[in-house]
Amino acid sequence: MDLARVDKVYSKYVHSRKVIPTTGIGRSTRDFMTVPVNPPEIRRAGFTLVELLLSMAVMILIFALCGTMIQSTQNILGNGMKKIDADAEARLVFDRLSVDFASLIKRTDVDYIVKNSLQPQPGNDNIAFFSKASGYYSTNPDPAPRKTVSLLAYRVNSQSFQLERLAKGTGWNTTSSGTPMVFLPATLIGTWPSIAVSGTDSDYQVLADGVFRFEYCYILRDGTFSKVPYLPSHSSMNGWQDVVALYIAIAVLDDRSRKLVSGSSSLGAVAAAFNDFQLRDPALPDPSITYPPITQWEAVINQPNFAAKVNLPLKAAQAIRVFARTIPVNNLPADSSL
Repeated sequence: MDLARVDKVYSKYVHSRKVIPTTGIGRSTRDFMTVPVNPPEIRRAGFTLVELLLSMAVMILIFALCGTMIQSTQNILGNGMKKIDADAEARLVFDRLSVDFASLIKRTDVDYIVKNSLQPQPGNDNIAFFSKASGYYSTNPDPAPRKTVSLLAYRVNSQSFQLERLAKGTGWNTTSSGTPMVFLPATLIGTWPSIAVSGTDSDYQVLADGVFRFEYCYILRDGTFSKVPYLPSHSSMNGWQDVVALYIAIAVLDDRSRKLVSGSSSLGAVAAAFNDFQLRDPALPDPSITYPPITQWEAVINQPNFAAKVNLPLKAAQAIRVFARTIPVNNLPADSSL
C-alpha cells in the first residue's frame, strides 16, 4: 500500500475537520478526536396542508358512505320487520276464522248476522253466527252432558280500528249454563243487543290490533262472487245451502306504522279509501269482469297519490298490506241431527 498517498488523503480529511485534542501529551495527529465542522441537518418527515386536506376529504367521503349503508340496512330491516308483523297478524286472523267456520252450525231455524241485500254493511263488515267452537261462559259449565255451542262474532272497532272477536258460550237449551242458543223467530240482536257493530259487549276481545279493514263476500255454488249469500233463484240463506266459501279480505297496518298516524280519524279516512266489494269496478282494466276485493284494494294502494289522498305519511302508506283467503263453509246439507 502507498503510505505517502494515505497520509496525503488523511491530511486533507483532518484539515476539513475541527480537531479536539484528547488528554495527554506527545500524541500524534491520529490520536486526536475530530468532529464535523458543519454537521448535516436531520430532515424530519411531515405532511403538507394540501395532503392533510385531501386525507380529510377522503375520510369524510368514507364516513358518508358508511352512514348511507347503515341507514339503508336499517330501512331494509325495518321494512322486513313490518312485513313480518303484518303477515303474522293476517295468518292469525285467517287461522282463527278457518277454525270457527269449520264448526259453523248451518241450520234454517237459527239467525245469523251477515251481509245481504237488506243489510249491505257499508264500510267494515261484521258477521255473527253459532259455532261448535269453544266460547267463554259467565259461569262454570253445567256438568250435565251437553254439546258445546258458542255465539261467535267479528267486527272492526269503530274507535280503535282493531279487529275484535266475540265468543259467548251458550247451550242448546235452558238447562245449560249461560244464555241458551236461540231459534227463529228470536234474533241475535234481539237476544244480545250488545253484540252489534257499535255495541259494548265485554266479551269482545282484540284479535288483531293491526287490522283496520275487514271485508268479505260469498263464493256461490255456481263459482261466482256475490254480495248476498244465495243464488238469484233463491231469496234467503236457507242454512247456507248456496254458499261454498267465504272470501275474506283484510287490510293491515303494523303497530310501528300506526304511530305515524295522528289519530283514529285519520285511520278512519284510510279505511274509507278501501271501497266495499263491487261486482263491477270501473277503476279496473276490464269493468265487465268481477274482481275479488283483494284486487280492487291493490288497485287503490298502488295509486301514485294514495298517501296524499288519505292524508297519510308516505312511510305509513307504504306499510299498508292487504291479504285475502278463501274460508270453506263445509258445503253440507243443513244440520238437522243436532
